[in-house]
Amino acid sequence: MRLHWHCINSNANLQIVDLFLNQFPSSYVGFNGSITYQNNSQDSFLFKNWLVDRSPFLPDRLILETDYPYLSPRNLHGTYDPSCALIATASYLSSAIADPHQNPLSYLQFSNKNIEA
Repeated sequence: MRLHWHCINSNANLQIVDLFLNQFPSSYVGFNGSITYQNNSQDSFLFKNWLVDRSPFLPDRLILETDYPYLSPRNLHGTYDPSCALIATASYLSSAIADPHQNPLSYLQFSNKNIEA
């Protein structure tokens, strides 16, 4: 069964997200501009670590979302464009995970592949 958990960010209960991913191995998690509003809080720190820890399999499980016009990325607030939002979200993931073999374009391509699956 393919399921998509919408709008994962630092406010999500990441233990439940992990249970979801383990219970439904063909499932996907969605990330949108809300992830770019991270700060120095404990939740933001845990979220970034969660991303890094799951980075080996995350490309096969992620979908980038625009959630236009409501959840714009921090750097696009007030001038929101859905296409730019995907790039900003992919850039944040790339920066947070810091995998030298991945870049924002990689995450866009993974998302597109997962959407087509």
